[in-house]
Amino acid sequence: MKKNLLAILAAVTVLGLAGCQGSTQTDAGAFEYEELDDETIKITGLKDGSLKAIVIPEKIDGKKVTEIGIGAISGCSSLTRVGIPEGVTEIGEGAFAGCSSLSEIAVDKKNPTYTSVDGVLFDKEIKTILAVPGKKQTYRIPEGVTEIGIGAFAGCSSLTRVEIPESVTEIGYGAFLKCSSLTSVVIPEGVTEIDAAFSGCSSLTRVEIPGSVTEIKGYAFEGCSSLTRVEIPGSVTLIWTSAFAGCSSLNTIIAPAGSYAESWAKENGYNVQH
Repeated sequence: MKKNLLAILAAVTVLGLAGCQGSTQTDAGAFEYEELDDETIKITGLKDGSLKAIVIPEKIDGKKVTEIGIGAISGCSSLTRVGIPEGVTEIGEGAFAGCSSLSEIAVDKKNPTYTSVDGVLFDKEIKTILAVPGKKQTYRIPEGVTEIGIGAFAGCSSLTRVEIPESVTEIGYGAFLKCSSLTSVVIPEGVTEIDAAFSGCSSLTRVEIPGSVTEIKGYAFEGCSSLTRVEIPGSVTLIWTSAFAGCSSLNTIIAPAGSYAESWAKENGYNVQH
């Protein structure tokens, strides 16, 4: 399931939606959708390729719109603004991934599930960051946020710097997928695993992994072709084979003597420093 999601997110950040440029007008006819078992509507895509700004309709065919599907409004490189009404209570992962001109996700203040702060989508309690507009170049995650959601920054190709507060203890799958301009990241103490979070961050040259991390999972840093060295703390007890796949410049692992990371690095042909 996760690998499939990674493929979906990767696809929408690369392919985009053809012809997404021009008009800012929108209506129910601009959307692809399906009716759910409870007779509400799920948005599954855009069929009008001329949109620059959209507002999700409250109703389609007299039925309430309650959901935006996985990757539904993704890869649209000219889209600048998305409005989400009160009734939408479920938004799928990567719904807005790869929208490189997107500067604002606005949520109706009466929405019981979601909110937006400075154009960024959060859960109502502002504990989980869910979707960051693709036009962001730098971003400081607010203090108090505990989770970076699945694919939250996916396809933010202009992002060069992100500040993650100490309150964050979970970084979701594919959270920074293909943030190709991101050069460095400090993972806060408290995060225990890294799961495909930085796949495709081809400009990443520096990453700080804290002593709280115990597992570096598959595709964690896949395709981070600018990484030349990584320091892995002694707390890490498992590194998946594909964790550093495609890191063509990586030749040195810094690890404590006698640690699992030291053994793993030697087994996989890396130079080891203590």
